[in-house]
Amino acid sequence: MKYILLLLFMLSAHVLAEEAADPNVDFAEEYIQQFELGMSLTTVREILLKKQQQIEFLNKCTELLEYPVTDCDKGYSLVTTMRLADSEALGRSDLQLYFSFDAKQQLLNSFYEIYYTEQFKQEKA
Repeated sequence: MKYILLLLFMLSAHVLAEEAADPNVDFAEEYIQQFELGMSLTTVREILLKKQQQIEFLNKCTELLEYPVTDCDKGYSLVTTMRLADSEALGRSDLQLYFSFDAKQQLLNSFYEIYYTEQFKQEKA
């Protein structure tokens, strides 16, 4: 049992070390910190447009993508993907950003995920 716990600890430490050494994680953490709770939908869009060409929000009432947005008491959401610096194209290593807004178009929450293709993981190794 003692060896199993030691093995699990070593494996966890290895995974954490890999993530800590990944500049994409550092970039994502720094990038997502720009988006503060209560920030307006328009301000979030302006920040995102510096790295992307088009941003449209999901109107939770109509289930349609739009900008400018029409009034909706259910709020709005946005999922957008951007290419990370160490990738030539989307689909190899991507940063996916998630945003949720209330009916007043204020940011309720945001988070991110980083996706790597299996082939890209092998090329980095």
